[in-house]
Amino acid sequence: MKIEAPSDLLHAHRQFFMNRRITMDSNYNYLDSSLWFCDQYQNFVSMNCFQVFKTNFYFSSYFTIKHRLLDSINSQRRTEELHREENENERGRDSMAEKEEYVKLIGSWASPFSRRVEMALKLKGVPYDYSDEDYLVTKSPLLLQLNPIYKKVPVFVHKGKVLLESHLILEYIDQTWTRNPILPQDPYGKAMARFWAKFVDEQVTLIGFRSLVKSEEIDVAIKEAQELITYLEKEITGKMFFGGETIGFLDIVVGSMIPFCLVRGWEGMGIDMIPKEKFPELNRWIEKIKEIEIVRECIPNREKNIEHMMKIVGRIKAASKTP
Repeated sequence: MKIEAPSDLLHAHRQFFMNRRITMDSNYNYLDSSLWFCDQYQNFVSMNCFQVFKTNFYFSSYFTIKHRLLDSINSQRRTEELHREENENERGRDSMAEKEEYVKLIGSWASPFSRRVEMALKLKGVPYDYSDEDYLVTKSPLLLQLNPIYKKVPVFVHKGKVLLESHLILEYIDQTWTRNPILPQDPYGKAMARFWAKFVDEQVTLIGFRSLVKSEEIDVAIKEAQELITYLEKEITGKMFFGGETIGFLDIVVGSMIPFCLVRGWEGMGIDMIPKEKFPELNRWIEKIKEIEIVRECIPNREKNIEHMMKIVGRIKAASKTP
């Protein structure tokens, strides 16, 4: 467009406004075009000095418009910069939050103690980083660093803090992530869940497996183990789960230890420790928890697990014969 007189510039700029009914701050192209009109007029005045007094009013108006347009562009650019900074800060805060909530679990595919921690994390919907240890064969430097006392799995790390012992880890998970609670809310129910969990891990495991493996009177050892398991049969009678209508703390402990660990060892030894006719309620419960997805995801492969349990049987027998 050729600008030869102030009236030409005013007319062109007026047409520009009428053809584009948009706000001054809404479009960079529009703002840049407006600046172009101002620059054209300024150049016109500079090249036609004899008309300066004649066009002073127009020049002052355009000089004011130009500065307002520049202020508007700078303001808009600054606003976008602030938005970018806020987005970057938000991403940084999200990254820090993820780092603070970082959960790591060191476990073993065949360990009922680490499997139960996985079940709890899955039930709570907590993402975690898992590292599998074949701790019966070798112990990694990380395991020895984080658990120098017991040198066993599971090892649970959250916010840089290390926790050991599966029962303590389960309670920590339940109190830290409160959705889908696994422990009973009333004090008595909570105390009884802890009691039976300890009973399974200490009494049933000791009498029902370790003492059984070392026993020379196998039938007597089986009877003693079944007497203990009868208490669990009574405890589950009339309930959907040990935790009531939903899977809970005791279901996770018993489920990880008996059907998906000890039963595999008994099967490898040729022992039917919990026949359906003797323990109908316990067997019903076992079939029920197998239907739960988070449990199925944590059940070790049957054949592989039987082989693993028989290795443990061999170790126990060998240790019992050592003077």
